[in-house]
Amino acid sequence: MNKNPKNKMTIDDLAVLIKNEFDRVSERFEQIDQRLDRMDQRIQSIESKINDISHELNLIHREIAEIKIRLDRLEKNFNNRNKEVNILSRARPKTPF
Repeated sequence: MNKNPKNKMTIDDLAVLIKNEFDRVSERFEQIDQRLDRMDQRIQSIESKINDISHELNLIHREIAEIKIRLDRLEKNFNNRNKEVNILSRARPKTPF
């Protein structure tokens, strides 16, 4: 059996290789954690903006409902006045001109 001493790896060499790989994996996980933290912050910001928009839409919806109520009241008043005008115009005697 011919063993080449140049290719011989010791336990210490193997331990160093494994440690280096664990360090690289650890560094990569740290980078991923940082990206996830940034994504979480962005998601929280987006959620906050969506909540603000939702609140504004609710206010707009209420205002539109109030305007609709007022418009319905105005239409009803207009129709009542129009009926009164029609009644008065029929009741007034026509002049021969």
